[in-house]
Formats: sequence, structure tokens, C-alpha cells
Amino acid sequence: MKPELVFYNGAKLLEAPYWDSKNSILYFVAIRYNAVFAFNTETLDVHTYKTEGPVGGAVVDCNGNLLVAEKHGIYTLNPDTKEKTFIAHLFKSDQDMRYNHLICDSRGRILVDVMGDKERYPNGGLYSIDNGVVKNLIFGTTVANGIAFSNNEKVLYFTDSVTKKVMAYDYDIETGNITNERVVIEFGEQEGKPDGLYVDLDDMLWVTEWDGGKLSKWDTKTFEQVNEIQMPCRHVTACCLGGKSMEYMYITTAKIDDHEAAPAGGLFRIKVR
Repeated sequence: MKPELVFYNGAKLLEAPYWDSKNSILYFVAIRYNAVFAFNTETLDVHTYKTEGPVGGAVVDCNGNLLVAEKHGIYTLNPDTKEKTFIAHLFKSDQDMRYNHLICDSRGRILVDVMGDKERYPNGGLYSIDNGVVKNLIFGTTVANGIAFSNNEKVLYFTDSVTKKVMAYDYDIETGNITNERVVIEFGEQEGKPDGLYVDLDDMLWVTEWDGGKLSKWDTKTFEQVNEIQMPCRHVTACCLGGKSMEYMYITTAKIDDHEAAPAGGLFRIKVR
């Protein structure tokens, strides 16, 4: 499994890949470049949607619009007209915060995590937005990062990267509440920090490692590691499956200083099926 570089434009922090199977589009963001990219994996065309300030993620909602977490709020974005509609903003009075990742459950709830924009301190967390009603699910995190559901949506996985732990919670799809917090994966002192999380078609959990230079796969019944893929750069941020047969794992990476050479900060893919 050798990673193949498929996109590179010099942006230092690519994140949050999301596969739109209906249109064969891979969406991903460049947080500090203030942009959402739409990569057509068939034509290889790349379309750019500029955002107002740092962007934490973009996913497709049930109406075919993009949900985009920008600096000043969460919006729907029509990919064709570029028309934006405001949904919510969780911290209007605190410009030191930003959004980092977002996902949706099958009932249309938006789950989004927040963290310090430049300074890191433990006042971040995970929130849900359900028909305009905001609920705090987790609070006191420093670098709120990966969010993922099990395929049956009964388990929510989440990580605060600085703890080097992946947490699991029982998720109630009827209420959107979480219970039964537990640690399912913990990385050692010599390993990287868990960043992005993704659950594949077999309910296996994939974890990207910031400062670890790899992507690991875990059995969600035993939480034993079953695979590990080395990447050509140290800061691996997020991943998702994509492709006509969901045969590729797409992986975003970061370049955190000028000493790191390309392809750090690029988008890669690996054929895994």
C-alpha cells in the first residue's frame, strides 16, 4: 500500500476529506488557506470555494448542499450558485475560537467541534445543532479533533488530540445524547497524536496520526490494531474512503514549518479494497 500524491498546491494544512458518492466529488479543506476544494476524481478537475476565515470542514447535507464550518458560523453552500445560508454560530463573542470538524447523523443533526484558533487552551468541545437548537455534548477539550459514527450510529468516536486518546460514547439517535464515556485507544509517549477518525464499511476505525507519520486501522470489537500505513510526511490529519467502489482511502496532511518539504501538505490516496 503505497501512498499516491493526487493534489498539492502549497497549502500548509489540508483537512476533513469527505466523499460525495452521488457526484464522485471529494471535498476537503485548507484551514489556513480559507478554502474548500471540490476534487472530481473522474475528470481530475478541482473547484475552489473561498471562505470567510479559517474553515473547519465541509460535508453534503440531505438536499445536496454543502454544510461549511467557517470562522463566523456554519452555513449551507449551494455548489452551483455559491449562495450561502446561515445556520448557526456557537461563539459570536469569542473570536479566539474556530470550528475544526463537522459531521451529520441520519436525522440531520450537525455535530461540530471547536478549539482555540491560535492559542490552545481547554475550553473547546463538541456540540450538536438540531433544527437550530444547540447542545453541548463534550466540554473542556484543548484540540477537539476527529469525530466519527459507527455504521449503526450507536457509537460516537471522538478525540482531543493532546490527550493521545480516542474516546467512545454510546449515542442515542432519538435524542442526540451521549453516555458511557470510555477510552478505546491510547497512544504511547513515542507515538503520534490521534487526529482524524473514520469508520469504514466493515466498521473498522481508521486513525490518522499527527506527528506520527502514519494511518492506523483498528478492530472496533477488540480495539486491536490490524493495519498500519506509513505516510511520506509526519503530520497526517484526516482520511475517508472514496472512489466508484469505495476502493481508495484519501488522506490529508499538513506542513507545519519551512523545514518540511513537499509532499507534506498534500492530498494522497491509497488503494485499500
